[in-house]
Amino acid sequence: MKICLTQNEEIGMGYSGQFEIGNQDIASVSVEVQAGKEEGGNEDRFTINPEDGVYGVFDGASGLTPLNETARESLGLTGGAVAASVLAVEMAKPSSQTLREKILSANEKIGQTFDEFVPGSNEVTDRFCTTAGVVRVQDGQIEIACIADSPVILVKSDGSFEMPVANFDQDVESLQLLDSIVRSEGLTHDQAMADPRMKAQLLKKRGEQNQTYGVLNGQPEVEGHVRTASVSSEGVESILIFSDGLVPPAQPGEEPNWQLIVDAYQRGGEAEVLNTIRGIEDADPDCVQFPRFKKHDDAVVLGIKLQQAA
Repeated sequence: MKICLTQNEEIGMGYSGQFEIGNQDIASVSVEVQAGKEEGGNEDRFTINPEDGVYGVFDGASGLTPLNETARESLGLTGGAVAASVLAVEMAKPSSQTLREKILSANEKIGQTFDEFVPGSNEVTDRFCTTAGVVRVQDGQIEIACIADSPVILVKSDGSFEMPVANFDQDVESLQLLDSIVRSEGLTHDQAMADPRMKAQLLKKRGEQNQTYGVLNGQPEVEGHVRTASVSSEGVESILIFSDGLVPPAQPGEEPNWQLIVDAYQRGGEAEVLNTIRGIEDADPDCVQFPRFKKHDDAVVLGIKLQQAA
């Protein structure tokens, strides 16, 4: 069973699925997907590959230059959706590589796809890209690999949790500026986002891809930004992988309340995680209490239930 949703019509505005795996490591996998807005498609993707024990979440982002006309007409996808889809498909392919090696191989494919769909561009700001949060669960071990801000949480049998790979938030500087403009000058969120200082800051961050932070955009420099860990699955009840659309809202630079995610999952599974974060965002529609670029972002959460000893 390999599940890689690669077309808008398959994911649409939302998707919900439950899959009984039943092998020696994994009991079941569930997923919830929801687009951040009513139009424009969904740039988040996921992979469920029990044969290789690989499970992942990928959050795409488009570059400043659109895809060529042929690609737009044949695929009907944004550049960000293309990047995340390529990664989802590549991570589902059989391989004896480590996750790090597998991700870097997929990054080459993303680069080849970019060259095909956006020919003639050498600007990093034009490149479509994707984050990644991936695990391989096999023979009592959990291998983890992350790029940027797609976190992986291990939920323990005693109710505690662990994040062997720390989350990386590349948006702190930009969100601090957004908050400062809103609060010091009394602008609305939309006015602050349109401010020339904010536009310059976001363009600057785009240009820092695979320098100050990592994304999979085809550049070989991403190699230095792949964060990995390997831990025993003993005592682990579930694994949660999610895109940054479900990172608990917080002040820029503050550590998100990861316990909020774990508590929601234990109350009602992946759907409750989604509802909890969306509820916080709905209570702050103007993004003032918790600065962010938009009210809702695309979101996917993958929940993996491990087999438990009798």
